[in-house]
Amino acid sequence: VTMLDGSSFLIFQDARTKGRKVATMFTGFCSYHDKVLFQEIEDIDFTATQKQIFLLTYRTMAWHYHKKQEQVKQNEVKKHNDFFRNVLSYALDKGYPELETFKAVCYLKGVYFEKNIELGKAMLKNNADKGLYYACLYLYEFLLNGEFFDKDETLAVKYLKDATKVDVLGKAMHFYGYHLYNGIGVEQDKGEALTYYLASAMLSYVPSFSIVAKTWYNGDSGTVSKTEALKWYVSAAKANDLEAIRILGRWYITGEVVEKDIDYGISLTTYSAENGHIPAVKDLLVYYEQPGVYISEDVINEVKKFLK
Repeated sequence: VTMLDGSSFLIFQDARTKGRKVATMFTGFCSYHDKVLFQEIEDIDFTATQKQIFLLTYRTMAWHYHKKQEQVKQNEVKKHNDFFRNVLSYALDKGYPELETFKAVCYLKGVYFEKNIELGKAMLKNNADKGLYYACLYLYEFLLNGEFFDKDETLAVKYLKDATKVDVLGKAMHFYGYHLYNGIGVEQDKGEALTYYLASAMLSYVPSFSIVAKTWYNGDSGTVSKTEALKWYVSAAKANDLEAIRILGRWYITGEVVEKDIDYGISLTTYSAENGHIPAVKDLLVYYEQPGVYISEDVINEVKKFLK
């Protein structure tokens, strides 16, 4: 049988000679329904019965319908891509240089534009060298992970630090604090790390809240302040940080830092546990064994079931 190639989603394809079963094959059905529906033309010799002719015709029509749907889908994607490219070009003409960063990433990943890694790398590095925030963050990530660029932790952290100079979201400061605290790509300095974590937290970057609290509590920066730790754990808890909620629960149960309130502490711990925080789940089992602490059997049974 002379047939279309079938390897493309496009309707207009090269015609090639293939066997009858291959010519009428369509992979749009699951294996079960393909077997059940088309058994009479797959497993029985073709004798031109009315049912066999219908099934061959039906499967061919299904194939064409599927190809048409894919073609329509591709046309919609093309329209969307063209629209995005036009908007991006307009914005760049109006003087929004950071958008060139996103265009560079599009070239790197082959999204909206034809993939061009060398052009994308050059554009991204040019913007990062100008100190543009998102360009620095993207380049930091790529250098840290060895994606598109050779892996280089020190250079990655250098661009991250550049991003902190224009950071209004707190994200760059948070991650630079992480590198300082752990001495990754930069000399370790826990005191300086707290400075960046605090700056990040002051910009309402939620992941920094608990870290600032923990740093004050442990005295990692050289100073212990349980009052500051409490303030930041409360802020983290209000942002639904389950670990912060668990720690506050522990403090209320033990009377550390805050005035003792066992019932409230159990409520906090239970909330954290019910939302899937494993350390809080384990805490409930520990508290259950302590005198003066009441936790209902229903809660404990659910905890045990969760840990299985």
